[in-house]
Amino acid sequence: MAQVLVGKLPDSVVELLRARAAGANRSLEQELRLILIEAAQPARARLRDVAAGLRGQLAAERPVDTLDFLRTGREP
Repeated sequence: MAQVLVGKLPDSVVELLRARAAGANRSLEQELRLILIEAAQPARARLRDVAAGLRGQLAAERPVDTLDFLRTGREP
């Protein structure tokens, strides 16, 4: 795998990236790798990944029976 060295970053940017990494329980290197990989993906692939994540979240939820929902709202 290739390595990339980025110089002349403001200290404030590096500190923000460190905080972001720590908030996700990742090292700075892991966080930067994820950011670069995501930025290099075509937009369509990113949308596909987001859609897959949403489908996974929705699949875990209990479906709502809309007829029961409507009936409940109409009952006195």
